[in-house]
Amino acid sequence: MRIPYRIALAFTGLSLFGMLATAAAPAATPAGWKTVTNDTKTCKLSLPPEWKESPPDSGMFDGPEAGEMVMFIEDEETAKAGNLDPIRAEIARKKAAGTKVEVLEDTPTSIIFQSPRGSLLAVLAFRRSPKTLCVVQIAVPAADPAVQKVARQIADSLTPAP
Repeated sequence: MRIPYRIALAFTGLSLFGMLATAAAPAATPAGWKTVTNDTKTCKLSLPPEWKESPPDSGMFDGPEAGEMVMFIEDEETAKAGNLDPIRAEIARKKAAGTKVEVLEDTPTSIIFQSPRGSLLAVLAFRRSPKTLCVVQIAVPAADPAVQKVARQIADSLTPAP
C-alpha cells in the first residue's frame, strides 16, 4: 500500500511539492533493532524491536506507546521530485511565520527536520540516491525526550536500499 506524501502535509503543515532528497550515509543501527523496507523495497530504515507494522504491508509501524508511529511516504510525485531547495524555502517561510521548525540535518544529500504538532513531535527525513527518493514521517509524543531520541535514530537510519 502506497501512502501519498500529502498525508505528511496535514501532519506537518509543510508543503512537500517538488522536493527531492539525495542519499546520505545512514547512522549505525542500534543493537537489536530490525531493518524494514517500504513496499517497493527501494528504501529501508531501522526500528526498535518492539515496533510493529500495522496493518500488515502498509508501510506504517506503531511503537509501543500511544502516539508513536513511523510511515514510509512514497508515490509517483515524490519519485519525480526536483531538489531540496523547495523544502528549504518552505521551512524558512514557516519559521518567518512563527511556526517552530528545527532542522536537524541539511546536506546536499539529505534533510531531516522536526516540528511540534500539538502533543506530538513530527520528524520528517528525506534521502535520495540516483535511483530513488526515500521519505519517512515519524511521530512521537512531544513531552518525552527519550522517545524523541529514538525518533531521530529512526530518521538517521533511513537510506535507499541497495
